[in-house]
Amino acid sequence: MATHRCEVDGATLRASGDFGVDADTDFDAACGALLRADAPVLGMDLTGVDNLSSTYVGIIAETLLGAKKAGRTVRLRCRTPLAGVLRQAGLGDLAEIVSEEKSPGEGT
Repeated sequence: MATHRCEVDGATLRASGDFGVDADTDFDAACGALLRADAPVLGMDLTGVDNLSSTYVGIIAETLLGAKKAGRTVRLRCRTPLAGVLRQAGLGDLAEIVSEEKSPGEGT
């Protein structure tokens, strides 16, 4: 069983942990809640994500497409390696991807 967390706080989805093999309906539900947030700019904070399978990349893509269709902007924060994967998947055209070397609280 994968160990991960995801939650929506206002217009920001925060996820952390291992989103590897197991499909998680909670992540899909959190993305749906994010799209229902009443804000022109939505945030996805994936800086705490250690691993992300293609299933989750697809869920993120669907979320970004939904936001774009609604005329909203998404700012997606994640660590540099994941940012490269998401850009390779074409998601840089759907969201502002901000890459960080370390997640908050990881020290210097």
